[in-house]
Amino acid sequence: MIGCLLLLTTLWPQEPVSGGRPPSIDVLRASCADAGATGEVAAILPVGRSRPRRSDSPALAVEIRAAGLGAADLARSGCGPLADAESAVDALLQVAARAHGDRRAVGASRPVRDLDAFEREISHVHRDLIQALGGRQDPDRAFARWGSIADRLAKRWIASAPDRDAADEAAGARAGMADAELRALAGRVLRAASELDADELGIALRGVDPRSARSDGAVQGDVFLDRDGPFGRLVVGGPGPNSYDCTQIDVIVDLGGSDEYRGPAGGAGGLRRLGVVVDLAGDDSYLGGQDSLGSATFGIGVLYDAGGDDRYRAVGRGLGFGVAGVGIFVDVEGADSYEVGALCCGVGCHGSGVFADLAGDDSYELGGLGAGVGLPGGFGLFFERAGNDVLEFARSESAPGGLGIGLGSGAREDGGLGVAVDLAGDDRVEGGAGIGGVGFDRGVGFVWDLGGSDQSDCASASLGFGASYGCGLLVDELGDDRRTAAARSLGFGEHSGFGFVLDCAGDDSTSGEHPSLGEGRHGGLGLHADLGGADRYRSTRADDEPSAAARRSPAKPAAVGLLLDLGGSDDDYEFDRLPGLVDGQTRRIEEGEAEPSVRYLVDTDAR
Repeated sequence: MIGCLLLLTTLWPQEPVSGGRPPSIDVLRASCADAGATGEVAAILPVGRSRPRRSDSPALAVEIRAAGLGAADLARSGCGPLADAESAVDALLQVAARAHGDRRAVGASRPVRDLDAFEREISHVHRDLIQALGGRQDPDRAFARWGSIADRLAKRWIASAPDRDAADEAAGARAGMADAELRALAGRVLRAASELDADELGIALRGVDPRSARSDGAVQGDVFLDRDGPFGRLVVGGPGPNSYDCTQIDVIVDLGGSDEYRGPAGGAGGLRRLGVVVDLAGDDSYLGGQDSLGSATFGIGVLYDAGGDDRYRAVGRGLGFGVAGVGIFVDVEGADSYEVGALCCGVGCHGSGVFADLAGDDSYELGGLGAGVGLPGGFGLFFERAGNDVLEFARSESAPGGLGIGLGSGAREDGGLGVAVDLAGDDRVEGGAGIGGVGFDRGVGFVWDLGGSDQSDCASASLGFGASYGCGLLVDELGDDRRTAAARSLGFGEHSGFGFVLDCAGDDSTSGEHPSLGEGRHGGLGLHADLGGADRYRSTRADDEPSAAARRSPAKPAAVGLLLDLGGSDDDYEFDRLPGLVDGQTRRIEEGEAEPSVRYLVDTDAR
């Protein structure tokens, strides 16, 4: 037992969590030891520690998978800047750098004070971008190839059958690309966009009369500037309402007004390697198709909207989507409406996608694989800083109504990292399967909620689910939350995967269909830990499901599950056809003949 305890100790990193939050590592370690589960947990964890042989997996995903039960604190530390930094832009760039293990500072650039400085910075980025992409590659053929790879991976994942051939093709196609340089260049564009100010520009343009745009129909409304540069066409729109055909304009800066953007606004694709939109004020309408609204396929795409109640529509591959490139979407404030298809809102596939909405009560209608998704070799970040938000996954015959909000998947050894962070607000999530901290096939999915009383209603394989060496993490710091999910959820691991739910405070209500709530199957580890509050647990079992049988204790159990309530009192348990708990009890349950598993139910009755 002492040897197993020492082994388990090495799997926990000892660094304090960013922002002064108390680490959960010591609490969980002591609880496992008190329950007598240390040896069995240690026997499972090394299985999930196998490292990928390729180098294009995000570095943080590799570290989290190797961290054992320290995964939650390591993920919190990696995303710590989002909770602590004064500048949201700085925080986004720091987290992206940490995710990939970049050594150089992301986004370092010369200050942008006026339009001339902005134009110079975009010109320099475009020059360096061509070299970072490989220089001699044909852009049209590369775009078509990467778009096909992303679509094949998405379709196969929605059909629950990953396309490993597409993943192999992507790994070969990346030869010659400077990934770290791409991320640094994208950071420079975002920083330059965020430094523009409508009032300062208005003062600088005082005395300059807005004029009519060119007669080609690309812009309807008044403009201050319309000219061609080394990166393509630049338009600076006036303070009134404008309508832009973004198929004809590469870079747009709009000073205000309720504007309409049609087509690939801030999207890089086709022959365009760099697309940028900066809208500084107004209630705007964005009507995008594929590869729009801060999307990049073999390039860099940035959309930065500084204010207003905006409406965003996209068919797919948008709002912070990157494949063989970097896509960034930032909406600073306003009550916004999002209606998007698959692969939107922070999705990366052998690239990076960053989505951030910093304020306002927002509504989302999402397609599959959205809101912080890392596909093979990719990093996806979905960040909501404030507001009472509603996220719903659309359902149809072709879309399952799920897969997203902190989901990472891989193919062969290329695990992606998908992260969803919400700082505040009473949010509601509704959808199908695979939602909320989900890791498949060596991928890592992480959800971090730092405040608000939230509601989640999901189907199976959700809310802390890991499978096939994947790791799914859900960490909730505060709030009286309600979570409901179908089977294989709420801290469930299977096929050497690890599913982890950590709730640090609040009077929570948790309901799941068996098996769920800290269970493992087929060599997996499931953990559901609650550190405080008067909590309510419900576990239902289908009538036709066989009851627990064949109680035996193998030396190395095939799976381990732990339900730990380590703080608070007056907890309530109702487990259908399965022994429940009362305050202050510990139970060890063995079940399964063909595939034995061990489950620990622990309540410390802290007062």
